Amino acid sequence: MIERIRKSLVLKTALIFFAAVLIPYVVVAAFFLGSSKKALYNEIVDGLNTRIGLFRDALDARVYLLRGNAVAWAELDVMSDILVDDIDKRISKIFKGLKRDYRLTGEIYAMNLDGRVVASSNPHAIGRSVKSKWVQRTLAGEMMEMDIHPSELGTGKVVSFAIPVTALFDADRTIGALVLESNLTGLKESLLSGDIEAGIFTDSGETVLASDGWPFEKEAVLSIRNGNGKKLKNLTPGYIVASASSGAYYDFRGFGWTVIGAASEDEALKPIRTVQFTSIVIGTVGILWIFGLVSIFASRTVRPIKELSMTADHIARTKDFSLKVKRASSDEVGDLADAFNHMVGEVNAHLGLVKEMEGEMRRADRLSALGELSAGMAHEVKNPLGMIKSSADMLKKRYDEKDPDGALMKVISEEAERLAGILDAFLRFARPAAPVVAPSDINEVVDRALSLVGPELKKGSIELVRRSSTELPLVSTDPDQLYQVLINIIINAIQAMEPGGTLTVGSSRVDGPRSKKIKSRAGFVEIAITDTGKGIPVEEFDKIFNPFYTTKETGSGLGLSIVQRIIDGLGGFVLVEKNPAEGSSFMIYLPLEEGGDNEDHTGSR
Repeated sequence: MIERIRKSLVLKTALIFFAAVLIPYVVVAAFFLGSSKKALYNEIVDGLNTRIGLFRDALDARVYLLRGNAVAWAELDVMSDILVDDIDKRISKIFKGLKRDYRLTGEIYAMNLDGRVVASSNPHAIGRSVKSKWVQRTLAGEMMEMDIHPSELGTGKVVSFAIPVTALFDADRTIGALVLESNLTGLKESLLSGDIEAGIFTDSGETVLASDGWPFEKEAVLSIRNGNGKKLKNLTPGYIVASASSGAYYDFRGFGWTVIGAASEDEALKPIRTVQFTSIVIGTVGILWIFGLVSIFASRTVRPIKELSMTADHIARTKDFSLKVKRASSDEVGDLADAFNHMVGEVNAHLGLVKEMEGEMRRADRLSALGELSAGMAHEVKNPLGMIKSSADMLKKRYDEKDPDGALMKVISEEAERLAGILDAFLRFARPAAPVVAPSDINEVVDRALSLVGPELKKGSIELVRRSSTELPLVSTDPDQLYQVLINIIINAIQAMEPGGTLTVGSSRVDGPRSKKIKSRAGFVEIAITDTGKGIPVEEFDKIFNPFYTTKETGSGLGLSIVQRIIDGLGGFVLVEKNPAEGSSFMIYLPLEEGGDNEDHTGSR
């Protein structure tokens, strides 16, 4: 009897003990796993929304760039050959080159006033006529932006930009049209790649572009786009979806497309399922260790995930992408922290790239408008100015040098010549010459520039320090344009120094600044020009390359703008730094081509 009672008490004690331990364990484990799953799910949704937003921004930028290219190409001087039906095929050759250089997935056409194609990147389209209303509206002077539609000149569905082409010397006279068609397949690799399914859709749910594994029908697409939550759960089971609508982009009103992304719930929630399975295995090892295991599990999992959630929430509120989550363990939660940090870094990099692209596009728009204004002003002023100078020179011959009227004529002639020089600078800025690229010895170009400015250095009692690498590879560049750049920067450095200053000019091979978007596995050749002048205030670094910005009492303010344009055209970039002691440093970086001649040749001095 006593033995039976003892066994019963043992059993009851054991049951009570197991119940007392298991129930809190199950409750705690369920709460923990539920919170973890919810936090992770929210992070996945936020991450998917961020990625789709970046897809949308990149899509808007690419379509806007297509439109901008069409507008720019319609203004090319060669487009005037439309008047003679492109007899010498100059327009067609340029179109083929543009298609190749810009990797255009589509075709470019030039039409005359009859709507007939006279030039094209696709020879089979030449001679065809289009009588659609959009052609007539374009030839009447209206720019047309057409959403995805079947091509009337090629095959498949395309987006089109039709731009009126005006006469070279009569901007009010339309002589034809340029039509740029793109099937956007080039976007598929860059926009729709990755571990999610994504697509681009019109207002009516028609597919513009979609990844190969896109899982949803048109009805589901419309429900996603319209935010129909209840219906969406039935149409997209097993997927987490996010969408972003494309809007206006600068002066482009856009097509109103929607970018939609979908991630598989099974794949997205795999880490939390792994954690659940691990928790169950640990729980079965032994009840005696349950509290210790829960404590370890909580410290390893709850805290990192809470930290991850708080970090993500802080990033969402402050947009501070410099924050990182510490890896607290080597298991799946640690992998999740690494994945989160990687995702934050990628988002930050993409945001920086988008901002940089926006800045470059704004700067390109300003430079384009300024170039047109400068070219027009120079054209209108140069001829009358030449007549003034010629007349002053003729009148000057009639007077003696001591005669006041003769001196006045001399001043008029000299000032007219100075203004003509400024107009030439305007024209060089507005229409820079295309670079003539050839393998060049950078040291030779630098020494040639220093030889020219030698008298100026001597006149200003300025010491020259030349530092050059004796083993520089040849660089594919335009030596004459680079020579012009060096002369411009060196003259500015000389003018910034008092007598007795020091000018240091160095040339060497470097890896290049890692922060720049221009990449070169073979590295760069750096030309560094350092003076000991007053220096440039840091707050003015962003202004010195702006057209017409100058701190000198004389000068047009175009020197450094032309420098930057030339170096950009040569595929490089220019940086400026303020020296710790005094003066400024200008660094010119020219990229080396991997596997080219400039990898094998060493120049000698």
